[in-house]
Amino acid sequence: MNTHAVLQFLSGNGIAILQFFHQLILQGKTQDDLTRDYALDRAWVGSVMKLAKELFDPRPSPSRDECISVAKELGLGIEVLKAINPALGRLNKKASMTKDDLRLRLYREARGMTPAEAKAHANTRVVALNDACGATPRKPAVRISKSTDAAGQRHIHASLDDATASAVAEKLHAGARWLTKKTPSLSYSQAMAEIFAIAILDSPALGGRKRREGLILLPADGYTHRGNGMLATTDGSLIPAHKLAEHLLEEYGYAMLYALNDEGVPEPVDLYRTKRYANDKQRLMITADQLTCSHPDCHRLANNSHIHHCTAWERGGETNVKNLVAACATHNRRNDDDPERHKNGYFRRMPHSGCAGFQPADPSLPPRRTRVPFAAYSARVWACDHFGVTV
Repeated sequence: MNTHAVLQFLSGNGIAILQFFHQLILQGKTQDDLTRDYALDRAWVGSVMKLAKELFDPRPSPSRDECISVAKELGLGIEVLKAINPALGRLNKKASMTKDDLRLRLYREARGMTPAEAKAHANTRVVALNDACGATPRKPAVRISKSTDAAGQRHIHASLDDATASAVAEKLHAGARWLTKKTPSLSYSQAMAEIFAIAILDSPALGGRKRREGLILLPADGYTHRGNGMLATTDGSLIPAHKLAEHLLEEYGYAMLYALNDEGVPEPVDLYRTKRYANDKQRLMITADQLTCSHPDCHRLANNSHIHHCTAWERGGETNVKNLVAACATHNRRNDDDPERHKNGYFRRMPHSGCAGFQPADPSLPPRRTRVPFAAYSARVWACDHFGVTV
């Protein structure tokens, strides 16, 4: 099959692709499995799996069966079918049409449409049906991208009602017009972004703009961590870690001290500051230690994650940095707190490096740590490199 034939297949055989994915779902394949096996975008795989489950739901539905037939007959591609599906999820249960009936109507009307046209058409239909039944408007929401794009930018998406969004846009446009006059070198879109950031960061209601502070990483060369914040020198004497830190710290910022433990694994000893200790010290240490969620396939940042006990609290696990890792809400929820009951896998520390890792549900498989590029800049990787420990 040549490239042209592949593209033709994708553009006209959406149902065949969904049937294939449904068979993989029945075989127990997960979203992460398919993302890895076929090197596909995770969000794309998730949306296709969701649609496959809906269309091939084992519960009988004449309308849904007809949807499949119509999509086949009209040669609707996978992107068109995907574009229609999100709007169907927002159809109110009190609407005059059922979800399957509306799906059938939209499939029939999608002949010749691009994915963008099919999406806009589906949204218009759903808004009209929801308005007609007096449905409660969707609640506002904000999403922020988990990691940067190739330009080093993160993206913010806000979902607001039409009136509020229009009022926000009016304010941003007014601010952008003022700023471009003051700073002609800025493009209009850059000025809008600047005004948006100023409105949030300098708002008195949100506490104003807070100074970002540095984090200094300290290697305790020639010392061994004996626990309880005590370091052993080569001649056997003990010294409190904070005493060593006081000699090495700059006037401002945080410093996290790493030392090799008795097993030769680098581990964070403590966090210090010259003027005062920071609140939530363990969270800051774990964030610096990992930078990202502990799951090997997750890009979510550690600073917005849950702090998870590797050995569960109810099983005697201690609340110390050695037993804590950062895990995003999704992967924290899926973790097997009982490692003897294998379902999704569980978080653990890697044996030689101490990096946060994940043990798959199959105990015969080795534990894995993240390969997300951003995580290579973590304090743990830095410490391993400094002490000559293989990550």
